[in-house]
Amino acid sequence: MTHASSVLPNLDHFDCEGDPTSVGTRWEKWKRAFEIYLLAANVDTPVQKRATLLHVGGIALQEVYYNLPGAHAEVAEGVDVYAIALKKLDGYFAPKQSRIYERYLFRLMKQEDGEQFERFLLRLRNQADKCQFHNKEEHIIDQITEKCRLVELRKKILECGDTITLDEIISKANALEVVARQLEQFKTINTKDGNNFNKAEINKIDNKKRYNKYLQKQTSNTKCSRCGSSSHLSEDTKCPARDKRCAKCGFIGHFREHCRTRQKRQFSNSKTEMTHKKPRLGTKKDADRSEIDYIFNLDEDKNTKSMDDEVEEKKMDESRIEYIFHLDEEETIKCNLGGVSVDMLIDSGSKCNVITDRTWQFLKNNSVKISNQVRKPNKTLISYGSKEPLDIMGSFDADISVSNNKSIKCTVYVIRNGTRDLLGKETAIQLGVLKIGLQINAVRNDVPLEKAFPKFKGVTVQIPIDQTVKPVIQPYRRVPIPLEEKVARKLKELKEADIIEEVNEPSPWVSPMVPVLKEGQEEANLLLNYFINDSLETRFRQHQTWNTKQ
Repeated sequence: MTHASSVLPNLDHFDCEGDPTSVGTRWEKWKRAFEIYLLAANVDTPVQKRATLLHVGGIALQEVYYNLPGAHAEVAEGVDVYAIALKKLDGYFAPKQSRIYERYLFRLMKQEDGEQFERFLLRLRNQADKCQFHNKEEHIIDQITEKCRLVELRKKILECGDTITLDEIISKANALEVVARQLEQFKTINTKDGNNFNKAEINKIDNKKRYNKYLQKQTSNTKCSRCGSSSHLSEDTKCPARDKRCAKCGFIGHFREHCRTRQKRQFSNSKTEMTHKKPRLGTKKDADRSEIDYIFNLDEDKNTKSMDDEVEEKKMDESRIEYIFHLDEEETIKCNLGGVSVDMLIDSGSKCNVITDRTWQFLKNNSVKISNQVRKPNKTLISYGSKEPLDIMGSFDADISVSNNKSIKCTVYVIRNGTRDLLGKETAIQLGVLKIGLQINAVRNDVPLEKAFPKFKGVTVQIPIDQTVKPVIQPYRRVPIPLEEKVARKLKELKEADIIEEVNEPSPWVSPMVPVLKEGQEEANLLLNYFINDSLETRFRQHQTWNTKQ
């Protein structure tokens, strides 16, 4: 006959060497599982139960069992050897369980993120069994109120007060969790519907693109007006010339080969010239002026904007915006701009150099020497206190100087209907006409002039010392108490005058100091012993008389 235990899964061995603070709890759980195993295996006699206990428990449990006095009882009539073994093992593992520590762990328990309330309640009940509370349900309610994640549940518990029971809390918590899950499902459904709506719109746009592509194939003669390609139209965002600057007119949005900007250039004066024609014969001044091709003029219609201008305005970036901060009517400075004298106002609040359209006309009339002209540059200038950008006609590079000093290359922007010609901060600093920051010339002299000891600058005196003379260290003489303050003041005065210096290390020569206070004097005279003079060489001592030091 096959025994029932042969078909049951094996029970894990009991871990006797684990955490000693939780060994009692682990023993209770394992013993409960072992009792169920005995019932399932149909083991009923005490001897068989004890043998199964030692077999399933493992080698570690057997070592504990056989080393417990009285645990292995002899088989006799009326003796339950299994009950005796369990009693001894309970006594061995139970004392290692600390009630204070288990209550500390109970107070630390909280509902984790994403943890269901039923799971949190089960952990609380298991831990409460180890704490040996007199009223276990009351402590569980307190812990749920403090550490649960549902704010609405905590609110309902506080509203009911002390009359609420644990069963009522469980019912309310389950209801709140169900409502929360239903709200999440509603939110998910709405999100999916929104995504489907967006997909329908995107599909509609794709169909339009495919239709446009079909039209492009049907009209093979149509070419892009920006780059000349027949694979797309000028409205296509993938056009390679969309972000390129034309080398002919300076506009952004097309190549030079497909530039349709008018070739005729008009000046504001009555004389009209063509850039592609040779200069007409006339005076020398007119001949010199005709050799310069000015690409932006005053009589251009500022209200007329091409498609390239609109594209350029849409691509305006905040990093390209510069501000003009001219506030008052201060004095101007004469600058030589491209060989023409111009009065400009230094503007330390602007990085750019700007001139008015009237000044630009004056420069052209005087044959200003410029280079790198750009019509409608990709730049935005905003004046102080205004939100509207200035109307920039164009920009150019020219040499600028002040008072025949060094000249530098700078960029100047021409403003339509401008009011003042401004010299930017960077250019003004490079020209040396603007300095930013505090300029302080500090002269420090720690010693007052009236107390300074007279010295010869650059002269070093060498006093020859006779090395054969043995240094003398004489005992220190105490200073009389009434003279201590005067002596201290005198020493401080000599130190500030750089006559003496403080020494914080042993010295081979030590001479006692004798303070002398003469009648009618407030200051004390300090006298030193003359033995130190014996160390001077003879040739030096013949010309000096150092009987005392005062």
